[in-house]
Amino acid sequence: MKQNGTLMNAHCNSTIKIAFIAACAFAIALPLFAANTATAQTGANLVLLPWENDAQQGQLAHSYSAFGSGHSNGPSATNNFDLQLFETTGRAHVGNDHTLQAPGAFNIGFTQVHLDIDTNDPLLPTRLSDTQFAIGKHLFKKGDWDVSAVVGIGFSSSNAYGDSQGHYGRADLIFSKQIDQRSNLTLIANYDGNRSIYPDIPLPAIAYTRQQTDKFQFTVGFPWNRLVWKPKPDVTVKAGFAFPTTFIASTEYQVKSDLQVFLALRNHFNAYHVAGDLEHRRLFFRQRKVETGMNWTPKKNVTLTAAVGYAFDQKFTRGWDVRDTDTIRKISDEPFVRFGLNLEF
Repeated sequence: MKQNGTLMNAHCNSTIKIAFIAACAFAIALPLFAANTATAQTGANLVLLPWENDAQQGQLAHSYSAFGSGHSNGPSATNNFDLQLFETTGRAHVGNDHTLQAPGAFNIGFTQVHLDIDTNDPLLPTRLSDTQFAIGKHLFKKGDWDVSAVVGIGFSSSNAYGDSQGHYGRADLIFSKQIDQRSNLTLIANYDGNRSIYPDIPLPAIAYTRQQTDKFQFTVGFPWNRLVWKPKPDVTVKAGFAFPTTFIASTEYQVKSDLQVFLALRNHFNAYHVAGDLEHRRLFFRQRKVETGMNWTPKKNVTLTAAVGYAFDQKFTRGWDVRDTDTIRKISDEPFVRFGLNLEF
């Protein structure tokens, strides 16, 4: 993409204004939402999320975040708190045909979220880990409806694989229908033993997705809502939330074909069982983040990410689900750096 200096400055100024307006709007909405990070590739998305192209058979993404040295609001003035966050997701298609409708075809996916904590606070664990594995498969077609299922297992605890109370199951039964060339309807029955709310019962979900124009796409429903807007060919605004704990928003500017810069508001929200605690008690960690950075694609199917940001409203709470929790510790607001790698194959 070749542009003269004046045109580039105009684009940059316009992008900054759009990003600032979007960030302010989403910052107002941010307190209403939080995120369950660990279901990115092990929920209904395992069968609903399309591949980038017919040749793609897999995807692997890893992200590492290091946060500034902070402190918790424990009884001692020396309750230090240092956090490193590791997030890995992956999915792959198994079968001779690229589509799930082919006989014997299925998708496999996994997600891992790991918190490495260095602290002398007696109420906080030194590590928390949530790992999920799932298989997704198209079952059959009935009239206009495609019926698929995702079944998986997970383990979320302060003692990786050594806590008998940390295991849980998850499953999705998915009904999807193509209404017309631009819209579809999805109905889901979801069970997630580590869900932030009502983890012990299945819950229904509905989503209506429409490609309104080439510049605007949206999904409305419960609990998921999402929009993608391209006000200019090189600017993309995205926002999404799921009741009651998931939120993400970003503004992206395509500087050139292999370089993208972004401004984003995100949050991390996940539940863990602490080894030795009661069976029906979990530790929740919530963290809100604002970050800016760049995505660089040095070669096809490889993307590197580097970002800096600020984490705020960090805290640990304890309870069965988010309807009734007690705050255990609040963590100081801190800057962070994040590095990511995304591979497609």
